[in-house]
Amino acid sequence: MKTTKIIIKNLFGIKELALDGKSIELTGVKGVGKSSVIDAIRYALTNNSQRDYIIKNGENEGEILIETDTGLSINRKKRATQ
Repeated sequence: MKTTKIIIKNLFGIKELALDGKSIELTGVKGVGKSSVIDAIRYALTNNSQRDYIIKNGENEGEILIETDTGLSINRKKRATQ
């Protein structure tokens, strides 16, 4: 099974990120969002987060979509609580 698509919107510190399933390398200085990508994928797979917040600050809803070449699709959404 291979991942063919990952789309992250308004989760953790990520406004929007789309990956096409090709190999990627997450690099950058501290605070640019490398851990946020991993945490978003973990959230999609487990529906759990160890962070104090899930939805990006100032947004009402966050979402992650993961699709694979076998037809598996995970679409996890989280709405802000009032």
